[in-house]
This record gives sequence, C-alpha cells and structure tokens, in this order.
Amino acid sequence: MDELRLKIVTPDREFYNDTIDTLIAKSELGEFAILKNHLPMVASLQISYLKIKKDGDFRFATIAGGYLTMKDNEIVVISDAVEWREEIDKERAIRAKEEAERRLKEAKDSSSFDRAELELKKAINRLNIKDL
Repeated sequence: MDELRLKIVTPDREFYNDTIDTLIAKSELGEFAILKNHLPMVASLQISYLKIKKDGDFRFATIAGGYLTMKDNEIVVISDAVEWREEIDKERAIRAKEEAERRLKEAKDSSSFDRAELELKKAINRLNIKDL
C-alpha cells in the first residue's frame, strides 16, 4: 500500500476510513505517532484523544480507550466510543461529569466505584478535548 490508511470502528458505526498523513494517539506508555511505513504494532489505547493529520490539517477526536493495530500501512482502531471534537456537547459533558462525581461519592462497592470512575474519566476527557 502506497498510502497510510486509518480505519476507526465503534460498535455503532465505521467512524472514519480514509488516508492520512499521521496519527497521534496515547497508550499506557505515553503519546506516540504513526507515519507511513511504521513497523507493525498493537497498542492498548487510553481514554484520551486521536490527533489525525491529513493534508497538513489536524483534527481531534475523543476516544473512550480501545485498541490499535498497524500493519502494511493500515491502522485499525477499535473503540466503544469515538467523537469528533466539534460534535461534543459541552453542557452534556458537564452534566455527565457531575453525575459521575455524584455516583463516585455514593458508591457502596468496588464495582460501582470502578464504573463511576470510568465514566468520570470519559467525561473529563470529552471536556478537555472540547477545550483544546
């Protein structure tokens, strides 16, 4: 393949499928970039962002964690949720953050605490990406 292709898939839809110049993402080990002819790799993605460069312009998307594979100039990202920065409803994200904080305080067991903590991380991530 002569170009670098990025496919992003969620359970609901194919979020993105096009050629790109660069992908910047974040794993457990930190931020990394993938360019054309990158070595094959697999990475676990954190709740963070995807920074996609195409034709010299950058676009940001939030990602609720997931997995990335890179092989033969094709990047595949699988995640439960991905959203373009401009699609984020800031008021809704603020309400989700407040609700997660409330649930975190009221958690009576580790399972409830873990779920609320995960939702809080996702809401904070959405707000952070919206404000970039």
